[in-house]
Amino acid sequence: MNGYIAVMNSTKHSPIEDALESVRQCELELNDADNEVLAIRARIEENAQTEQSARARLAEAQALARTPADMATMDAELERVEDAERVIAAVERQRGPLRHLLENAERKARVCLENLRDSKKELFHVVFNERKAALQGSLPDLEMLLEVFGIWRQAGHTARENEHWAAFLADLAGIPSREQQDAAYDHAPALVGLASNRE
Repeated sequence: MNGYIAVMNSTKHSPIEDALESVRQCELELNDADNEVLAIRARIEENAQTEQSARARLAEAQALARTPADMATMDAELERVEDAERVIAAVERQRGPLRHLLENAERKARVCLENLRDSKKELFHVVFNERKAALQGSLPDLEMLLEVFGIWRQAGHTARENEHWAAFLADLAGIPSREQQDAAYDHAPALVGLASNRE
């Protein structure tokens, strides 16, 4: 029994691993949904080209069938007319269903994209909580910070209403440049195990 518990514990994933796996699953689902949209659009484009070609053949065959040189030519051109009309009819039958499929596929892709965004936010949330806990372990306790904060305000430091604490922390830790903040934002996906930050 103890051995079984040990095996179960050894295969248990951390919250970060679970969140990262959820992101990867959402990425796979979005990729499949995108591919489905592309496949349907490709069929629609293919059908449009097929219809255009068939209508050109139809017009040519109809013209030749109206003033044939002989019966054999008439029969051949009328057969071309029928063939072209069959192709056009088949394309027209598919037009509505393909439009329906495309709308559904695009809707599914949008849902998958939203799911991916939500799963990434959850991953960042989980990682932040873990990093926050580790960081708090190395910071002074709140009482000590408040003591220094009180001295900071008594020294004449000012800030806008309800922003004294934020200004104090900025003075304490320093304010990174906009470029540094943007670089940190851009680097965050790699820090949590993401290859990219697709949204």
